[in-house]
Amino acid sequence: MYNPFLTEETFFVATKCCLVKDGHILIVWENRPNKDMWWELPGWKISKADSLISPIESLSRELKEELGSDYGILEWNPELFMVHKSYEDTTFSSEKVPFIFLCYLYELTEGNIPILLSHEHTEFRWITESDVSSLSWWRGWFDTIVLNAFKYASRN
Repeated sequence: MYNPFLTEETFFVATKCCLVKDGHILIVWENRPNKDMWWELPGWKISKADSLISPIESLSRELKEELGSDYGILEWNPELFMVHKSYEDTTFSSEKVPFIFLCYLYELTEGNIPILLSHEHTEFRWITESDVSSLSWWRGWFDTIVLNAFKYASRN
């Protein structure tokens, strides 16, 4: 029987970032061979190799890897606005394992923000709160995270 706890590459915690700019949140199109794809938030898994660094440092690394910059996220500390639990397939098995998603909100204040997508993503969009309900190919429960991010951002 498969035991995800015994696998070196098992991931159980993930960081996601809602990058906010002028009332819009950045989403990226996931690009994986032989898998159904969807719109996604930047960030992802904290691996066992990352267990000695903080979730913010892991998120910073992911932003650099996926978007070409971490936008100073370590200097300004994004706000943890939501923790979400989900069961996800992993890359090494079709068995669903529990994931805890740490969802951070980070407001970009610079004018022109360069986005340099890695091979993991093929395009990006800045969306408004009203865009969320009209998106197709949206990863099911991420709409909840993004809608909460818009509500949280408007309070600050």
